[in-house]
Amino acid sequence: MHSSARSLPPAPRRAAGSTGARVHDMSDLRAGDVVEIRRWDTVRHHGVVDVVCPRLGVLWVLDGPLCDRTLVHATEYTIWRMPRQARAS
Repeated sequence: MHSSARSLPPAPRRAAGSTGARVHDMSDLRAGDVVEIRRWDTVRHHGVVDVVCPRLGVLWVLDGPLCDRTLVHATEYTIWRMPRQARAS
């Protein structure tokens, strides 16, 4: 059996009593903003914005404890800006 060097990503979690604010215009996001990327009230990604490209409707997020760089298509998710202390560890 083939063993992978990478472990499986953590299971998505439900957004619990969020203190964040939903982002409706991607041009409001800046590199360094802490965000949660959600689909149907389930957090899919949580991390720090690396690059935003509003014209293309995409952003790169440094996701999770290993800061994996994840491409997010904004049309598929809702984006929530979180307080600074909510930084993914």
